This record gives sequence, C-alpha cells and structure tokens, in this order.
Amino acid sequence: MADVPDNPTRPTLPHLRQMLTDAQKYFRRGKFREWDPGANGNPTGQIHSARLRDLVATGMAPAAIARQPLLPPIRRVGADLAANQVPTPGQEQIAEQRLIRQLQPHGLNFVRTLGFGGHGLVALFDMRDGNQTPTYYVAKTNFVNAYLTPQRRQEIIARLGMERAAMVELMRAAHIVQVVTDPTVQGANFRAVMGGGANPASAEYQRAIARAVLVAQGEPNVILMEYCARGVFGRVLQQMGLKIEILHRRSPGLPPYRLPAGFQTNFIPDRILWHIFDCLVKACIAMEYPPRTRHATQWAASGGDHGLPFSETLPNRVGGNERPGSEIVHFDIDSANVFVGDFNDPVVADAAGGRDLHDQVPIMKIGDFGTSYHITAVRRMVDMRFMWSRRHMFKPDYGTPEQFTEEWDYIATTPHIYTLATNNPVQVAAVMYEAISLTKLPTQPLPTAIKLARLHPRRPITYGAHLLHTSLKPVSRRLRKLVMECMLERPDDRPTLREVRAVIRSELRQPVAPSQALAHQQWWEAAVGEPRPVGNKMQAGAPYVRDINKLDDWINHNFDPGRIPVLRPRYR
Repeated sequence: MADVPDNPTRPTLPHLRQMLTDAQKYFRRGKFREWDPGANGNPTGQIHSARLRDLVATGMAPAAIARQPLLPPIRRVGADLAANQVPTPGQEQIAEQRLIRQLQPHGLNFVRTLGFGGHGLVALFDMRDGNQTPTYYVAKTNFVNAYLTPQRRQEIIARLGMERAAMVELMRAAHIVQVVTDPTVQGANFRAVMGGGANPASAEYQRAIARAVLVAQGEPNVILMEYCARGVFGRVLQQMGLKIEILHRRSPGLPPYRLPAGFQTNFIPDRILWHIFDCLVKACIAMEYPPRTRHATQWAASGGDHGLPFSETLPNRVGGNERPGSEIVHFDIDSANVFVGDFNDPVVADAAGGRDLHDQVPIMKIGDFGTSYHITAVRRMVDMRFMWSRRHMFKPDYGTPEQFTEEWDYIATTPHIYTLATNNPVQVAAVMYEAISLTKLPTQPLPTAIKLARLHPRRPITYGAHLLHTSLKPVSRRLRKLVMECMLERPDDRPTLREVRAVIRSELRQPVAPSQALAHQQWWEAAVGEPRPVGNKMQAGAPYVRDINKLDDWINHNFDPGRIPVLRPRYR
C-alpha cells in the first residue's frame, strides 16, 4: 500500500519520539485525552529507554537513528478528529452533497447518512432493479474542501486510496467487510440490476454494469462497500447494558476491579461468545494470510474477485515454523468497527467446498481499514519515522501494550526478532473483554502479574486480569483465560493464532442439541433483533431523491470559503 504524501512541516524524528512517548505516559495514567502535543511536547528532547540502551550496548540496535522525512501524518488524539483538521457542522452536508452528485448518475440513490467521523462520512445508497427492489451499499468518502491546501487535499485523498487498497487485498475474506468493485455481481449480492429475469446481454443491463464499475473503480475519493444491516457489534453491547467507568483499582496482587451487585445477570451465553471470538480470530487470519494469496491457485477458477468468500484458514507450517504473513496491522479494531452480518452467509471454507455456517450467531466482520498498514521487517528497520508514527495509531483506551510501553523500542529497532503479528489479536481480545464482562476497557491500563503454567516460574504481566475475577464465573473460564492471555504485555508471551484457533475449534466441536441451537438463535433475535429498517421515506415504486438544490442553498449561505477561519488541531 502506498503512503500519503510527505509533509515537510511535520516534527523532526527526535521531537516525534519525544512527543509520542510523552503521550503514552499520559495514556498509562488514564489521562490520554488531556495530552496536548503543543504543551507537553519537548522539541529538543530525546528518548532513551532503558531497554533501548541495553540493545545499543549489545550491538542489537543502531546507536544513532537517522532523520528521515515523515510519511504519514500524526494520528488523531480524539476519537473523531482528523489530523490537522477540526470537523465543522457543515462538513457532513458538504460531503453528503458531493456523494450524491457522484453516485446518482451511476444508478445509486442516496438513502441516509450512517455515520460521521474525523476522516469523513459514511452513507447508505441503493441500486434498484426493474421491480424497484433495492440492493443496499455503503459509500465512504472523505473531507476534501475548497479551503484546504493542495497538499492537504492530496494527502486526504491518498489516505482513502490506501484504505481501498487494503480492502481490495482482503477481498473474499469471509470475516472482513467487503469492498464492492462491481455491485451487479459481487458475492452474496449476485443479482441482475434489471431483475432476476433480465437478459445479461441486453444493452440496458450492460449500461447498468458500466455505471456500477465506473463508480466503484473510477471515483478516487469514494469507497463502495457491502451493507451490514444489523449494524455494529458495539450497539449489541450497548443493548446488553455495557458499563462504562465502573471499575476500580484494588490492592496489588488482587484482581484489579470491583463490579456492582447483580452485574452477572445479563451475560452473553458462552456458545455465542465462542462463535464471536471465532469470527474475529478468522478476521485476524485474513489480515495475516489474505485469500488472494492464500488461495492463489484456485482464485480465478472459483470466481476471481467476485467469487464467494473463503473461510479463513492457516496455511501448513514449513519445517515446524509458521509461513511468513502479509503483516497487515489494523491499529483500529474495537467494537465500533466490528460489523454484524447475516445468518448462514454462503462461505466457501476450502477447496473441497465445505461451508462455514452461522446458524446460531450472525457472521461478524471487521471493517474500517483507514489506519491499516503493512508493517514489514524491512520497513521497520529502514523507515524509523514511519514506525514511530504508527505508535500513536489507536483510539483512546484501545492502545496495545507494545504501543504504550517501552516494548515499542524493541519492535521498532529489532524487526528481525520482534513482530507486530500479535497486535491485531490484542485488539480483538479487547473487544472480547467487553463482550465477556460487559464493561468498557478502563481508561487507565492496569497491569497485573499472574501465574501461568506455560511461563512458570516467570510471572507475566497481563492487562486482562479482571477476566479471572469471581464476578465473571458464569462465563466459561477457558474462554476468559484465553482472552486474558491474548492481552499479555509481552508479544512473545501471547498465544499464536494457531493456538487460539485450536482452542476455539475444540470448543465449537462440542455437539449442541437442536433445542439449544434454537435457543441461541432466539437469544440473538431477542437481544439484537432483525436488521433495522432503512427508513428512507420512499414512496412505493419511486426512488427517494435528495433535493440537491436545497443543500446548495444551505451550503452557499453558511459556508462562504472566503470567510471560513483557519482550522486548528483540537485535542481531547
């Protein structure tokens, strides 16, 4: 994946290292939102971690790190803030108008806006067949406004291009939200635009395909994706009564949290939790071994880019060692970026045509690859500025131990020994932490030394010790222990994807009575319900069309570029 353009106004490497290390100190104290790089950064400061000094002394790390131009911008600090840009109330309307102008000529009709964040806007569109039956798609665009500098505009467009490239690389991964490159034939939405009886050779049908391909491939600042009507997993947890800021520090050596009375009455059933964990681990496997390369020999014969998704599997070991992976690191996995799909999605499991059925729990998919990168060993050694910029790429409260501790010095300077392959599973474990305990991760990460037989006599540090608390006894201890181990501080202490997958498979192989399977499905329907109605206010037989002229009038009245103030970074 290509990088965003260079910006010479970014801090020097020593300043960057000082600033980001200082930020992680705030994170460890539970005050990450209070960090301000202008007030807290030291332009002349140098970072000298004890562990890094040890590496230099033993010749394992370079004594001097060359200054190199910064490629990507510094990651936002707040949850919904773009780098060097503050979202304004009108940006949603501006981006929405641009999307409508771009997509309506290609046969895609605006339905409603789904979300609005620091990088852009996500909206729902539909494409209708001859019977006015809609097929829904999600369009994502970014903020490219007239008052931005040309360099900043290019940088923002390049960022979305990187996200598109990541999603194209992960096409046909069953547990990854899919980019749509041809809405008329893609995956489960295999449907003729003019209806089931349409002639694929007809001129009208061909024009519809041409429009769809044009919008999917020809618009540089639009990504078209599949629509997961059940929304995000975070909404499921909120409906289950997700608690925030109820956890408290206790004495050293004891489980670090205390839960309110009666808390254990609404836990998600074990079997459903195992299925959710299985989906998320398979998404991690997809990022490590994308189907395009994992199944290269059968890619074309099984449908190419538009074939059915593959259920993610690990390749066989070579000489007892795992095969090198793609080293795609997401950096932004949380419950808001886990999407809930459908029951019984058609998924090709292997060359023999096996199925990965989701009859008790809808399929879970990881999306939003706007911050994903290939973190290769060569790049980590050569481009130190790139590596240090990645240290800051996470939402508040969702940092991984290697990012907010001095472990980053090891990973950044000794790529032949350390890897970021376990970064994705750590964030997946954070999602499972919330699903199991129905509590948000604590604002302040709380390390706890635990006893672990496979690492005896050393007592490793974990950030998930609360999962072993007696308050969570109704949930499978085997599941809680596995998730807790995925949150160990040292990357080489954590279980591998193969080890995690083996435990999950052994649990899911346990037979389930038909009555119990039905109970799980009924539980899910009761907790989450059917897909939400679209609510696009359409009259029967007529697509809804947004009044662009009214939007133009509103924008022209409120957003004259000549009187828009210069935007400043805002931090929380």
